[in-house]
Amino acid sequence: MERNKEMTSHTRIRKFNTRDAYPEQKLDNDLCMAVRVGNTVYLRGQTAMSLEGQLVGIGDAAAQTENAMKCVKILLEEAGAKLEDIVKITVYITDRAYREPVYQMIGKWLKGLGLRDEDGKPTEEAHDRSICKMAPSGANGFHWVWDSKKAV
Repeated sequence: MERNKEMTSHTRIRKFNTRDAYPEQKLDNDLCMAVRVGNTVYLRGQTAMSLEGQLVGIGDAAAQTENAMKCVKILLEEAGAKLEDIVKITVYITDRAYREPVYQMIGKWLKGLGLRDEDGKPTEEAHDRSICKMAPSGANGFHWVWDSKKAV
């Protein structure tokens, strides 16, 4: 099979190697915090870990969520996007008891964004669909997946 010679170029943002990020583990993988491919931005899952590598809000779901949202905002901006460009998020939590503080913090950051057309106006489906989906995770902390598929 011949590779497509007209592949879309991509930009990796905040590159790092797992041997530096997780020195206690025997890993050696080159990764990055965000990738921009054309007008789409993909973010690595955001957690209680700051972009500087510090754990934030141990035992405090709201503080961890606040940190994740701050990181998302910074990474989107570095990729040339903004919170208003988000079209989908997936939230994983370790215990249903954390839903309220997590969703309250998400609401603080994403309030009023909803589903919008290319002109930024709310679509008719904005009231019928949720911007946030959540599933339980066996991992410790929170894992965030963000896609920005709107033209940036």
